Amino acid sequence: MEIEKEVRYNVTEDEWQLALSNSTEYKPKAEMLDITLGAFGRDSVAKTGKVFRVRKKPNKITLEIKNRIDGGWQEEAIVLDSVERGINFLTLAGLKPYLFIDRTREVRKYKGLKIFFDDIKLLGKYIEIEYQDSENATAELIEFCNICNIFMDPEPLYGDIINKKYNEDETFRTAFDQYLEDLLK
Repeated sequence: MEIEKEVRYNVTEDEWQLALSNSTEYKPKAEMLDITLGAFGRDSVAKTGKVFRVRKKPNKITLEIKNRIDGGWQEEAIVLDSVERGINFLTLAGLKPYLFIDRTREVRKYKGLKIFFDDIKLLGKYIEIEYQDSENATAELIEFCNICNIFMDPEPLYGDIINKKYNEDETFRTAFDQYLEDLLK
């Protein structure tokens, strides 16, 4: 089982365009939806080190578990026939939906890096970079970020970004809760 290693950045339109022009197509743009469930709501990952989610891609729906290991993520998935079955399965196990990420994602490559271009509803544009397949990860990450004028510190996990906004911004919280409610109908 491979351990996923990644960083992510909230980027401007200019940084986004530079990253697009300095990477090559790997997987075409697609709509994706992740619904994450947990026994402890927004504290689930902190308390368990695990992520349970149902992920919908254009041609596949999966039930996934991610386990935090050695600064990365170990991940396993099984294929489902519907989002509802995955949510029902995890709900029967005592987990409740608390997070969603609805996005358009395009996957590109730069040398040994996988570059994920995520345009996330309610959050904006992020670039996530996976580097576990790179033999020169540190050098390639620095080089790619320099080329794209990305000089800020990496962001936390998407769930952590959402939780922070959720706890600090009442307008965001209201919009987020309504969107999640609509998704679960």
